Amino acid sequence: MAKVDFKNMKKAWKTQTQIQQEDLIRERVRRNRLPEPARDFPGSIRTSDIAADSGVANFLTSQADFCPRKDFAPATGQPDFDNTLSFFDEDKYYTPPPEPPTDEEKKEITPVDDDQFLKIDQSKLPIELYDSSHYEEKDKTPDEWLASGCGASASKFDGNDWKWRRVTVDSYDSSTKRYTVTFTPSNVTKQVTRMNLLFDDEDKVQWENRRSSAFKLRELSKMQLRFDHFVSTQPVSEVRPVQQKTLRGIHEMVATGLPITCEFPEPGTPAGLLLRNLTGEVIQQYTKSMKEAIVYHLLENNKIFLSKYTRLKLPQIPPSLPCSYSGKITIPEHKYKEVG
Repeated sequence: MAKVDFKNMKKAWKTQTQIQQEDLIRERVRRNRLPEPARDFPGSIRTSDIAADSGVANFLTSQADFCPRKDFAPATGQPDFDNTLSFFDEDKYYTPPPEPPTDEEKKEITPVDDDQFLKIDQSKLPIELYDSSHYEEKDKTPDEWLASGCGASASKFDGNDWKWRRVTVDSYDSSTKRYTVTFTPSNVTKQVTRMNLLFDDEDKVQWENRRSSAFKLRELSKMQLRFDHFVSTQPVSEVRPVQQKTLRGIHEMVATGLPITCEFPEPGTPAGLLLRNLTGEVIQQYTKSMKEAIVYHLLENNKIFLSKYTRLKLPQIPPSLPCSYSGKITIPEHKYKEVG
């Protein structure tokens, strides 16, 4: 009987080089799946900063499943908690949560004064970045507008507010994507973008809708930037770190997918540095996702947190998707005939 491999392919059809490469792959996979060898503890067990007669120590030792991992610090002789008293009987042991701020208090505290409110320079987000291709495709080209010779209006700051003034369109610079206009009758020259230039021959309602759509998209972008900043300021203490077992599994899959001629990335090598940076990105994205989940949980269960979230002008809370009634998909009615 002919010998076959795990793919039912006769080994006689393979060259000796192919067989050796398969043996190397199997050996690499076997080594990666072996449990990590136990390592010696680097030093002696340190003493905890918690005093033996403190309230925390009294609580921990009273638990049936308490497993000491560190020795308590020596007793101070001045316990900060009397375990003979009922915890909620004395006001000094219990402080009720603060009441949500009133509407008047909300008006006194502006979002800009909060460290978790991201201050954005709006000049870094020009409105042209959010122009819709739907309107651009219907718009005339700059050459067509210049050839039409029609008048236009452009916005100009008069010292107190922006106002629309009559202009003549002189030229267009394709490198800056701006029109050169001259205000009448002051003969002041200025370069303006298409979103800040209204031609006389175009549909004013459509042009206003175009600007309104761009402004709304910019506001949504600012809200998302502020949300990302708000999430990044949340304490990392509530996030459980990625388990080493999970990271090892990722590295094993990387090693399994490498060609035979490529060695596993070792520390200090360019490939090892790349793997380290990619692993760091995985940890960062995991931490960000966990912080977002914590934020959504607090928004549903903490009124004070929800009040602050609303005051910071952050995006609306995404609705919770309903649970699927069935794990199967219903096939819609059809007119096909069964065969057979």
